Amino acid sequence: MDCLLIFAQNLATMDFQEFFIEMGRLLYATAMMDGKVQKDEVNKVKQIVNDQLTEMVESYDAFGTSNAFYLEFEFERLNDIEARIRDAFDSFISYANENKADFTPEIKKLVMVSCEKVANAFNGIEDNERVLLNKLRRHLDSL
Repeated sequence: MDCLLIFAQNLATMDFQEFFIEMGRLLYATAMMDGKVQKDEVNKVKQIVNDQLTEMVESYDAFGTSNAFYLEFEFERLNDIEARIRDAFDSFISYANENKADFTPEIKKLVMVSCEKVANAFNGIEDNERVLLNKLRRHLDSL
């Protein structure tokens, strides 16, 4: 079965907005691990949303905006206020813990691949980003 179809079926029970807001927090934490959100990382987040997530999920808010854009909105909001990495990362981890049943292998793969793409967008994956990715992978594996 197509990975996109499996993803869409799994998300049928999820709160789309909440999932993407939390993904925005996680990708922000990933981008900030090198001390600053770089333009290449911002562009990668936009690319992930536009090229992948809006195609995977046909869900919209009351204004007709794809719920996938909530990832980008949250990422930009946290960047604007220079939110703490730990707070953003911990928020995603709490969300994952509260929604374990939704974190199928396909969802876990989407989360990891998205984080790796953002971490790799500027100067490759640096040591501190690798630490965060490893911590995330261990946590997802434990769900």
